[in-house]
Amino acid sequence: MLDPAAQQRLAKIRRYNELRGAEQMVDYRTHSRKEMEATQREVQDILNDPRYPNDRVRYDEAMKVLREGQQRHIAAVHEAEQAYDADVERLERMANPPPARGQRGPVQLLERQELLRMNERRWERGGGDAVLADYRQALRDGDEMMAELMEDFAGEYIKDPGRRQEFGDLVYEQKRSRLPASAQNALEQLEGLVRDEYRIKGGMALQKSLMSGMVQDLKNGQPIVTRDDVAGQQAAGLAQVGGRR
Repeated sequence: MLDPAAQQRLAKIRRYNELRGAEQMVDYRTHSRKEMEATQREVQDILNDPRYPNDRVRYDEAMKVLREGQQRHIAAVHEAEQAYDADVERLERMANPPPARGQRGPVQLLERQELLRMNERRWERGGGDAVLADYRQALRDGDEMMAELMEDFAGEYIKDPGRRQEFGDLVYEQKRSRLPASAQNALEQLEGLVRDEYRIKGGMALQKSLMSGMVQDLKNGQPIVTRDDVAGQQAAGLAQVGGRR
């Protein structure tokens, strides 16, 4: 029969191979957390294993496993961050399909140049008010050429930051409404992902801090608290509250 230390190492190797051999893309929302929690449980199992000859051997083995797990967790965080960034890039490509080539012929290009020449002085004099008024009028009239011309060039004539933001927001909504359904869906996913970036990457940073704290706790002889321990304590507390009269 293998000694406890050898059994722990075999379990660690199996888990490592499972993580690295998985064909599916890393789930950046859970990948590093699962690695951290697996290390917590592994260390806790060593500390609770009565088969070690003495506490010194037990704690030395637990510290070795913990430090190895900390390094795996750092690698898992890096993998998760790469997976997150890759997902953002994928959604950005889907949300911004390239314009169709040959969409504008020579005649249309000349018409655009003439439109710009006819209106640029008015936009220079009128600034944001003139640009916004003309853009809204083009949208009401269904004048796609004028609207797209202004989306491409008119923003540079707006000096006031508030008006520039108002025009940018209006242009963004119009461009979004013209996207195909697949690009609109990708854009919605991208917006949700960007909103969650602080929570996702902030959680990874917190996990690194927790892993460092576990090392310090073990050095000081403090207990290692796992997620299961916390859940059990919460359940016990709720049971006590529910039993009061």
